[in-house]
Amino acid sequence: MSTNTIRRKIHFFHMKMLELPGTSKEFQKHSETQKVLSEIASFPFVGDHQQSRFLNHQNNDVSFLNDIDATVADQIRGRFALSRRSALPNLETGGVLSPLNIPANSGLAEITHFIYFPNKEVIGIEFNFNGLRPTAMKNYLLEKSRNTDKPFEYIDLNPILNKDLDLQLQDMGELNLFSMEISRNDLAIVEELDRDLYSAFKSAADVSDAETVEVILRKKKYSRGGFPLPFSKVKIKDLLSTGDNRQRISRLSTFAESKSDNSSKRFDLLEDKMIRSKKVTTIDPRSKAVDSLSMFSVIEEAYTELEENF
Repeated sequence: MSTNTIRRKIHFFHMKMLELPGTSKEFQKHSETQKVLSEIASFPFVGDHQQSRFLNHQNNDVSFLNDIDATVADQIRGRFALSRRSALPNLETGGVLSPLNIPANSGLAEITHFIYFPNKEVIGIEFNFNGLRPTAMKNYLLEKSRNTDKPFEYIDLNPILNKDLDLQLQDMGELNLFSMEISRNDLAIVEELDRDLYSAFKSAADVSDAETVEVILRKKKYSRGGFPLPFSKVKIKDLLSTGDNRQRISRLSTFAESKSDNSSKRFDLLEDKMIRSKKVTTIDPRSKAVDSLSMFSVIEEAYTELEENF
């Protein structure tokens, strides 16, 4: 095994998988979650239809539930994969660049590990910036479970947070610097914060096909005072407390006056005590793909550290 390590963040969500038993009109906790997940993980890798394990995307990428392991008590471990079959990078050999020619039915796979703890209805998910987001996983399971005997009728997914953001926003005074970075595919959520800020991101994204876009605002060079957040504190609080929006933003920080310290300091608005950052082993020194045993181990470790909060 490689001794090379990288850091991965682990996010936790309340995840309720529900069914409508018999003629009931009220959702109830799903009675056979493990069975349905295992069934989906056994679908064949063929075609673009309901019975295929592949979920095809408009850009020709595919996502799928790679495997399920329920051998550890009170845990359902698994891996989702997003196979990138479009917008492939070049291959460099001795300084010579050439297209990355791989079979049409192949792609660059981004893996996202998770452990579901059914007793607490909590899921711990590795944050892989290039992988599937939790909301996409939820939608995948809803879609593919339709071809099982007991489909998931509804999945409720909400982030578990310590509300550190409240304290940061209360303490934050005038800004000296504002920095926000987001994937070009997720720019729509910026529009929920501020239309003018969204326009700035959109204009920057239109200049190139860069994967992420960053906007930095600085106060005037010789100005004594700073500037306010480019959106309301209520809006950013609501946005980061909903679904997987926190995972969709790469960076959101300020350098601002601290009301409590009467000094300037950095505020990372994506930080939260309920989000754990852990070292995990890669599969080999040249790869950023993580070893599954190592990843599952740190998710379990993070869960144990935070369990009393769940």
